[in-house]
Amino acid sequence: MSRKRANNGISISLFSFQDIITCLSGIMILLVLMLCVDIVSQKILNAQGDASHPPPAAIPSPDEEATINSGSETSEGEKFTDPVKVAKEKIESEYRKRKMISDIDILEGQIKKLHGEVTQIEQDLLSKHTREQELGSQLIDLRKTWKVLSMDKSISFIPEKGSNLSAILVECSRDSIRAGRYSDNKPPQIFSTNKNGVGKFIRSLKKFNKHHYFVLFVIKPSGIDYTMNLIHKVQLMGFDVGYDAMVEEQYISFEGAK
Repeated sequence: MSRKRANNGISISLFSFQDIITCLSGIMILLVLMLCVDIVSQKILNAQGDASHPPPAAIPSPDEEATINSGSETSEGEKFTDPVKVAKEKIESEYRKRKMISDIDILEGQIKKLHGEVTQIEQDLLSKHTREQELGSQLIDLRKTWKVLSMDKSISFIPEKGSNLSAILVECSRDSIRAGRYSDNKPPQIFSTNKNGVGKFIRSLKKFNKHHYFVLFVIKPSGIDYTMNLIHKVQLMGFDVGYDAMVEEQYISFEGAK
């Protein structure tokens, strides 16, 4: 029997060759298309150049001039128009028109923006003016109140509710000791600040019951030198004692007596 010889050789593939041929074909096609486009573009440019630069007119002979004159009688009033020039003028006119419209829109937008800013500024100024008027009115009221308070330099004491003791008010200054009861509608007693005056003040307190009254000293800066010694003497009499400070220009109001 005959045996078939096994084909152990290496197989040859033409796939790479086909790729090369395909690429070359594509390149050739692209080159042809580019060449065609270049030729067409050149022809268009030449046509436009010829239209924009017409050849010089030849001098007609007498016979040709007669023929032209006869023909011009039938076409009088008609003029030759260059279509390329007309199209160019239309494009330029349309471009200028659109540019003008765009500029107008931009200007209108800027005007609206400025108008809004002016309106906001006017509102801010109006609000500021209103606020200034309010502050001015408040300032006038405060000045009136300050004037009234500065004219009235008296101090009135209101007794605490629920207290069983009545106050004996004592105003101490450099020149005098003014003493009186808050509940009395009488002028206060006035004592000098020397030894004799201080003794009279101590004796005047003996008529008051220490279980029904307490003594409140209100001290001016000019009376601080002798007041602490005076407070100590009143405490030795058994009275409850309190004290506070006041400015030099003020005075105690004893219910109608100043």
